[in-house]
Amino acid sequence: IAWIPSHRGIEGNEAADELAKLGAKRGDKIDLEIPYPDLLTEAYRTASEQYNAHLDREFLHKGLHYDQLYRPHTTKLWFGKLPIKRNEIVLINRLRANHYNLNYSLHRKNMVASKACPCGDPIQDINHIIFRCPISSPRATHLVSFCNTISAYASLTPNDIFPLLKKPSPKLCRLLLAFIKSNNLII
Repeated sequence: IAWIPSHRGIEGNEAADELAKLGAKRGDKIDLEIPYPDLLTEAYRTASEQYNAHLDREFLHKGLHYDQLYRPHTTKLWFGKLPIKRNEIVLINRLRANHYNLNYSLHRKNMVASKACPCGDPIQDINHIIFRCPISSPRATHLVSFCNTISAYASLTPNDIFPLLKKPSPKLCRLLLAFIKSNNLII
């Protein structure tokens, strides 16, 4: 049973509250079974608190990018009610986690010698290949136009895909996947 302070500060209720606490501490014990839903609610709350504390500790050392942009404060999945396909969900999750098969990400894991793009730019990340790369960005016309429209409307930084992935629309998911496929990239 959980107490909810709905009438805090009202004199009569404060007195009744004190008497109720006194009765709970000194009164006769009653052998009641706690309803299963009440036990489940408390267990869920405790597990959630422990998990969030674990995430707080983990994000001190890794995943700062994800924590700052996408860490959910809800148990609902970001794609829960979106009409999108599994490969679109996987792509967005990889981009949000900043773990994908481009040199910038692979270099952090010591899988490639350089984080540079084959075009000569010092960093090959998702923003580079969408917005700036002379090799891949010519195929991104529709994607860039859509991203810039959303960014301008939402007052976001232009030419940065990451803030748009917080609540991606189905159209953004489709355009991203089409762009990746058109460049024969395996993200």
